[in-house]
Amino acid sequence: MSRACGATPRSLAWAGVLLVSLGGPGWAEDLEPSPGSPPESRARLRLELYGRLGAPLEGKLKLGREGLARSWRLREDARAPSRLSWGAGAEVDFEVLEWASVGVSAWEIGQFTARRRIHYEGLELDGRAFAGNTRLTTQVQLRYSELSLRYVWRNDASIRLWFGIGVAWLSTRIALRGDRLRATTRSSQVFAPALTYALEARLGAGFEVYLLSGIAVAPQRFPSVTTRLRVGFGYRLLEGVALRLGLGFQNAFLGEAREQLSKRVRSGHDWRRIRWSSLGVEFGVSWSL
Repeated sequence: MSRACGATPRSLAWAGVLLVSLGGPGWAEDLEPSPGSPPESRARLRLELYGRLGAPLEGKLKLGREGLARSWRLREDARAPSRLSWGAGAEVDFEVLEWASVGVSAWEIGQFTARRRIHYEGLELDGRAFAGNTRLTTQVQLRYSELSLRYVWRNDASIRLWFGIGVAWLSTRIALRGDRLRATTRSSQVFAPALTYALEARLGAGFEVYLLSGIAVAPQRFPSVTTRLRVGFGYRLLEGVALRLGLGFQNAFLGEAREQLSKRVRSGHDWRRIRWSSLGVEFGVSWSL
């Protein structure tokens, strides 16, 4: 190819400089956000505090040594009604990198009932027997906390989506109180891994919707598992401040596979089997700093 028909490297370089000098200001204007577009949220710290008003859907347990441990239900055997009770929770998210954050989740729920006559067959709790038709008060408390590392898949003016993996801890406290005989038992379990994801979609006019779902398993006590689900709406009052209203569901199962297969595992076995689920209305406030 002749030199007259081809373009030399020097001529191409000068042509590029000319195009940049003529079109550069226009490109810069195109890259600037339009006046009407919302700014991207770059909050480093997110905090949410919420209260909860809910009722248990299921409560079944078997606690104590073999021989003085019988499965019983809170509603049918302890005559504990599914009344609404208060709870609380918190969510903390600290962004350490543009695509990564560290999060902490915690919640507490419970059930407290007035004194009622229990089932005529009686109850056993932690090695103590309560005769049938005894008048007892029942108390149940669950506390959950989770620490996770989170990968922020997307975080802009419209959507924030992250996936987390970490470790969780669940503790339970169950108490029966009568005139002369009382019994209280506590148990706790570490769950790892704990897998969680959350989606927050920012809509127009200050509204937003959110979804958080998580599951944590305990391989050392398979198939012990706990799950949670939160979904609802939010409204931004001020920049970085929003009110939230939604539903929350918590479910927990503590137990071992051999306990599921046989009613009598072995002599002297220490039973720590608990089933619990609850649904409630959540309302709170969140801050983005």
